[in-house]
Amino acid sequence: MVRFFQSGGVFNNYYMYHGGTNFGRTSGGPFITTSYDYNAPLDEYGNLNPPKWGHLKQLHASIKLGETILTNGTRSDQNFGSSVTLTKFFNPTTGERFCFLSNTDGKNDATIDLQVDRKYFVPAWSVSILDGCNKEVYNTAKVNSQTSMFVKEQNEKENTQLSWAWAPKPMKDTLQGNGKFAANQLLEQKRVMVDFSDYFWYMTSVETNETSSLQNVTLQVNTKGHVLHAFVNKRYIGSQWGSNGQSFVFEKPVLLKSGTNTITLLSATVGLKNYDAFYDMVPTEIDGGRFWPSFIAGNDSCSAICDYRGAYNPRKCVENCGNPSQRWHHVPRSFLSSNTNTLILFEEIGGNPQHVSVQTITIGTICANANEGSILELSCQGGHVIFEIQFASYGNLEGKCGSFKQGSWDVTNSALFVVKACIGMESCSIDVSAKSFGLGDATNLSARLTVQALCAHN
Repeated sequence: MVRFFQSGGVFNNYYMYHGGTNFGRTSGGPFITTSYDYNAPLDEYGNLNPPKWGHLKQLHASIKLGETILTNGTRSDQNFGSSVTLTKFFNPTTGERFCFLSNTDGKNDATIDLQVDRKYFVPAWSVSILDGCNKEVYNTAKVNSQTSMFVKEQNEKENTQLSWAWAPKPMKDTLQGNGKFAANQLLEQKRVMVDFSDYFWYMTSVETNETSSLQNVTLQVNTKGHVLHAFVNKRYIGSQWGSNGQSFVFEKPVLLKSGTNTITLLSATVGLKNYDAFYDMVPTEIDGGRFWPSFIAGNDSCSAICDYRGAYNPRKCVENCGNPSQRWHHVPRSFLSSNTNTLILFEEIGGNPQHVSVQTITIGTICANANEGSILELSCQGGHVIFEIQFASYGNLEGKCGSFKQGSWDVTNSALFVVKACIGMESCSIDVSAKSFGLGDATNLSARLTVQALCAHN
């Protein structure tokens, strides 16, 4: 996005900036989760989503510094080799300057000497913003904002009060082949139900006599629906569902009796497509709650190493491999009353409601990593305060949030300095400089301050 502004862009739109939840029948489909979070800067629950939130906040402030020059100045480029470009915006009347220094190499970092405008380290696949063309105020790859690890706190009081009652869905009429209307053809489910329900019963009968062969009989159903439950003579035969909304063929051996055999098929949709051209023409039918099956994500895309450098690829930095696509469902507080709340679960293939729990999303561990010359900011949300400093180091540490360790050097009183500044506070900020940590006026561009802290109720 910063390269867009470097190229002369002046208007930017985010999709999504605030994540959300699709309630009711608005999720679309098939098999689309209700969460519409998109890893947005503001998440589905309304929480700040660092480090993205903080990193974008710093970007917006940096772009704001050059607002007048970016929209009114003249633009010129200077190349340093094949991958590094200095873009200068200049106001000839006032002499003001504003620069972008980009490195489009996907693997190799660059150090660029701009002579009187100083020397700059530009990581691979990143852009630096230089206020006045002589002071770096932002770099896309140098993330100086907080990272938060959210936790789900058990609501013990509410969970102990959960009591369950069973209410079976009556199927007597349908299993006997009695419906509300008859047709001499297979009807398209969506046109009949008009998105009023996800369920549609198909019923027919087969006549056999003593001379008919009742052995090795197979029920075969071709369907464009998403789920199928089959019954023959009131007996459950089996269920099947498609993959990614694709049509499938249901086949099961059945036992027929002499006389009338009633075949009952329950076709279910799991969300109807609501985007793309002619989406309303996509059929869901048997051919001549919608929330949601717990499909398991594949195991072949996740990696312990996340590297966004280079051209965009949706398979980069994939998480949650081997886990259900959606396990938790957002219930906004505005949905809840101050007294009794009723939760209704419609279960098709069995389950134990005793495993259902109510939990509250809250911030737990927070981490921040700021480079020399910048400001490190820590913040707890929801009335929490910084309760404990679990790790703090001014130096060249290694690792990531949750697994930091000392590097080859650090200042021994780093943790004491951070404790004094942050413990008991909802938020705090620290000037990351050698002087702050008692090293005089020395400047070490490789130094960083890294902090891991725990938020807790005040």
